[in-house]
Amino acid sequence: MTTSKPTITERMDDRNRLALLWKAFEEAELRIGELESELDRRRAAPAAQAVREAPRERVDVDDAQEGRAAAEKAREELTRTLMLLKREHEDVLRELAEERAARARVQWERDVANGLFVSSEASVRQLEDKLRALEAWAREPRAPIVLAPRARVLAPASRLYPIDANRVGEIHGVRPDEVAALRGVGINFADALLYADLAAVHGATGIGLPRLAKLRGLAELMAIRGIGPEWAEWLYRSGLRGIDDVVQAGAEGLEALLLTHAKATMDEHGQRLAQRTLSARAEAILAACRPHV
Repeated sequence: MTTSKPTITERMDDRNRLALLWKAFEEAELRIGELESELDRRRAAPAAQAVREAPRERVDVDDAQEGRAAAEKAREELTRTLMLLKREHEDVLRELAEERAARARVQWERDVANGLFVSSEASVRQLEDKLRALEAWAREPRAPIVLAPRARVLAPASRLYPIDANRVGEIHGVRPDEVAALRGVGINFADALLYADLAAVHGATGIGLPRLAKLRGLAELMAIRGIGPEWAEWLYRSGLRGIDDVVQAGAEGLEALLLTHAKATMDEHGQRLAQRTLSARAEAILAACRPHV
């Protein structure tokens, strides 16, 4: 009569039994150690005490020896059981690994059949075909590429403005289509608007002149050291269109405008910090403007 082989699930259930047996094995080891300590203690007892309690101690020693023998026997049985379970556990792990490898192989063959992967030989053939196609394309005669001249949008400089590293896309409120149009005529940085012929830019990009004038004013304010895109937008709405207007407003007027902005956009902590620092920042902004007036 043949017995059916245990399934993987049944073998995996043996792991819990293995843990319980291992715990029992440790408890048996601990008990053996206690019994050995008890034997050593009794052997080291004084001779007089041994004489007085000889009958009772012999009984205790015999009990301890019997318990030790039983514990040794139990340990041997547990050891054999643990070894058997360990071998079965290793067999289960090996079968699981083989099953995973077989599944991966089947999946890879299915992917290859579906065209998701190609072999190394096929990859080399595809690369050789691409190289031959490129060589053939390079040998074909073709007309020279003629680039259309870019519209001239820069005007002669009437004054020097501060150097500004802000890009056109950093101007507050500028739209993506406007950024693309300005870059198409070579205006990548905001300070390029300061030297641009707005009429030529309007003709080349289609952006309205009033809109270009506002973007130019914002770019001029952003070119001042200490003024960012958000402050530039606030000052422009407050009537300051460039460096000359900032200088004309003076330190007190500039500080008042920036404090109004802080009250409208900051919490109480930010407003207190602004009240302590805006005076010095306004003076620094004016100092940066004066060389360009």
